[in-house]
Amino acid sequence: PRDLYRAGIATARVAVLAWESPHSNNQRTSAPGAKANLDTESESPDSKSIFGHNCVAETASKCNPELSIVTEFVSDDSLGYIRGGGEYNREVTLCPPFAGGEAILLGFYDTLMTQVFFNPDILLVLEHLTKTDLPCLIQGQEFVTADLYSIPVPPEYIGETYGDCVRYLMVRMQQIPMGLYR
Repeated sequence: PRDLYRAGIATARVAVLAWESPHSNNQRTSAPGAKANLDTESESPDSKSIFGHNCVAETASKCNPELSIVTEFVSDDSLGYIRGGGEYNREVTLCPPFAGGEAILLGFYDTLMTQVFFNPDILLVLEHLTKTDLPCLIQGQEFVTADLYSIPVPPEYIGETYGDCVRYLMVRMQQIPMGLYR
């Protein structure tokens, strides 16, 4: 934990945890001919991710409970071992850490790039979700781009249904909610 405090965990807004894949060709060893750092037969490829995520989450809970943690994982099987993972349906998108943006799977990038190959407009959509003030012309029709914000749930809708909150944001606030962060 001392290293985490020196790294600024008490005041950070986001912690991003990513390790070199244990199956990569660039695996480091301490000296030429030395044994690799990971015995792939006995250790999970995500053991560092699980340990790191839980360590950062535990430390942050004491000094910075608002810290957002994003951790990269090789396998969705590992998500049940991180805080908040618990039991989940085999559909990874239903696992709270993945749905909440705390866990990113290496395979996600491959899937996204494959989808972009077959449907290049996905890249345009992602660009407009992450950048502002871009001219947007799709099939000859001009659209106004918008900013993407993270906002708290309006106090009067805490404990209410997601549908009621969406209705309020769209009708009264003229905002389109993209999702709910827990």
